[in-house]
Amino acid sequence: MENYQYLQPETQKRYLWIKTLMEVFKLKADEEYIELNNLLKAFGWVATGGEAKIRIDQGEVTVNGEVETRRRKKMRTGDTVLFEDMKGKVE
Repeated sequence: MENYQYLQPETQKRYLWIKTLMEVFKLKADEEYIELNNLLKAFGWVATGGEAKIRIDQGEVTVNGEVETRRRKKMRTGDTVLFEDMKGKVE
């Protein structure tokens, strides 16, 4: 919905608020990282590991502001990921 400016003011505010939300994945105390393909699944952004691999291979995922094509990229605390209009962060 790129033409949100045509919405009612209250709906605009809600849409922009939702658009800026960032999902957070918390690593367990004994975990150093989560692999990118597993992170996409953990967020529920893809249905299967196979879909995650395809989406990453096609350059549809951005990590820390750059397109990432490594399926098993180690996502560590502070890393951010963008996929379609969804944002996520590892903590």
